[in-house]
Amino acid sequence: MAVTLTGSEKAGASVAAVAGKYVKKTVLELGGNNALIVWEDADIDQSIQTALTASMLNCGQSCIAAKRFIVVDGMA
Repeated sequence: MAVTLTGSEKAGASVAAVAGKYVKKTVLELGGNNALIVWEDADIDQSIQTALTASMLNCGQSCIAAKRFIVVDGMA
């Protein structure tokens, strides 16, 4: 038996404390998700390829998949 949680660090600490008490396996996905930012000096072709790959990892069903993109005006 195991426990998984996607949530805040506070929730993760609570779950980890209880799981540790009973020696249960845990998977904790804590915190937020940073944006993929494209700056003016970026290689636009490489940025597009990286953005596509990052957003489609495991068909987009991954906690590390890119979800937010910030592209500066000069690159948009």
